[in-house]
Amino acid sequence: MGKTDLKEVLLPYMKEWGWKGTLDELLHFWFAGEHSLDERFVEPIKKLKHNGVRCYLATNQEKYRLEYFAKDLGLAKLFDGIISSNIVGFKKPQREYFEYILKVTGCGPEEILFWDDRPVNIEQAFEFGFHAHLYENFEKFSDIISHLH
Repeated sequence: MGKTDLKEVLLPYMKEWGWKGTLDELLHFWFAGEHSLDERFVEPIKKLKHNGVRCYLATNQEKYRLEYFAKDLGLAKLFDGIISSNIVGFKKPQREYFEYILKVTGCGPEEILFWDDRPVNIEQAFEFGFHAHLYENFEKFSDIISHLH
C-alpha cells in the first residue's frame, strides 16, 4: 500500500542470502523470474480500446514490481491507466480502493466491467455496483469480451 519501501526491507537480507549483486539486480532477477504475461489478453484489450472502451489494470502491487510490470512488460502502454494499491494507499478489497477506481475513471459504477481472480474482490465490486466477474479462465473472459461493442 505504499507505506514501506521494498528496497529498505530487503537490504538487510542481501548478505544473509549471499546475494553478490546490487539490490536493483536482485529485484530484476526476482521480477523477471516470476512474471508471466499471458499474451492472449493483449489483442482483446487492444480491440476494446480501438472500439472506445477504456481499459485499466487494477492491481495490488508494490511500487518497484509495478514499475517493472508497467515498463518492462509494457502494461503502461497497453492500458489507459494502472490503479495500484501502492499509489492508492489502499488495496482490494478495501472500500477506498474501489472509490478510487470511480474517481480515476470518472465512470459510474454501472459503467465498470471488473474482473478479478479473488472472490472477495468480486464481492466488494458487486457492492459498488460494478459488473464484476470472477476470472476463472481465458475462455470465459473471452466469451464475455466478445459481446462488448
